[in-house]
Amino acid sequence: YDGSNRGYYATLNVQGDRTAPTATIQFNKTTAEPDEEITATVTVTDNQSGVASAKYEFNTVNTEIGTDEESYTGTISGDTVALSSSEAGTYYLHILTIDKAGNKGETISEAISIMKPIDTIDIANNPDKYYGKYVDYQPSNGDTEVKWKIFYAGTNPNDVNDTTSRIYLIADDYISSSYAPNGKGGTAINGNGYYTWFDDVISDYSGSSDITNSLVKPWLSYLNSSYGRNSTEYNMQAVAYMLDTNVWSTFKDRTDNSGKAEYAIGGPTLDLFCASYNQKYPNKQLQYQTAQYGYNVKWSNDSSYSLGIGGLSANDGLYVINSEDKAFAMWLASPSAASGGNMMRIGYNNDVYGNGIYYFSYPGFRPIVCLKSGVQLVQQADGTYSIK
Repeated sequence: YDGSNRGYYATLNVQGDRTAPTATIQFNKTTAEPDEEITATVTVTDNQSGVASAKYEFNTVNTEIGTDEESYTGTISGDTVALSSSEAGTYYLHILTIDKAGNKGETISEAISIMKPIDTIDIANNPDKYYGKYVDYQPSNGDTEVKWKIFYAGTNPNDVNDTTSRIYLIADDYISSSYAPNGKGGTAINGNGYYTWFDDVISDYSGSSDITNSLVKPWLSYLNSSYGRNSTEYNMQAVAYMLDTNVWSTFKDRTDNSGKAEYAIGGPTLDLFCASYNQKYPNKQLQYQTAQYGYNVKWSNDSSYSLGIGGLSANDGLYVINSEDKAFAMWLASPSAASGGNMMRIGYNNDVYGNGIYYFSYPGFRPIVCLKSGVQLVQQADGTYSIK
């Protein structure tokens, strides 16, 4: 009745709820180790008949599993879900939402990576897989320009008494000379941009007698020779600087007292370089021999040793920086047999050779960091590794 007209019947058309509810998913982290708990915050929304229930399934399927309730083994009673898996792999959270009208919807989360930590044995047994991979590492001196790669894992093959396996990292590029530390007497390294040479800093060192750190000494087999044991040559003064773990401690991580780095040095020795290279490329072995002033080198199929050789693989960018943009070569913390004023270096043109330590030399430093025994690495979603 509208005040003038009267009717006996009225019709109301009711449109039923035909829209499935939706869900949003947020994780507290997207990478974890086996059996480590991950928390998912699940928000279910339905603006019509209202949410009736929600279920979930955590598996390795990255496509829809459907809206059959039997396919979901977990029930969501609040807004969070605790997840974990004992097996490594890539996982997805599937949410089944049901409203009061019976509509059902499925929501699939982003990928969750469950990664098993790797140790020195895993890395050493799979150098093709791990050598050259990036590791999230930050030195205490604040140098963020260089990143860090896995360089070697294992013991020193030249020392039968070295039974402790460790992981070694190398800077992926040359460090600015401004980050090269002063010598033990406070003398600054000579440098220009990324180039470095040793005219001044060698005055802080007397030679072989300065290299006393038991963690580093086994990596320099030259010290075991009659020539090297008491060398006071200029090249050994420069090597002593590069192996001075006290001054290079600025490249240890930020929490030195409880951190993961055991020591840092200014670059790999020839021994360490060959140990890594020969694991990565076992069909072409790089060999070395000591002489009066330092090392000679050869390939395993060469008939004799020489002052230098070419032909290093530059495919992976780990051993050779095949560019002249910053420096022409990487200093090796090892003397060259060429003379008492020459050190070994790895050139941009894929060679191993001696280089004069004086004046305006063109090599640069790529420091080495030795992680503590027992340290493990965990792969992240982007393929890099973090230190466990």
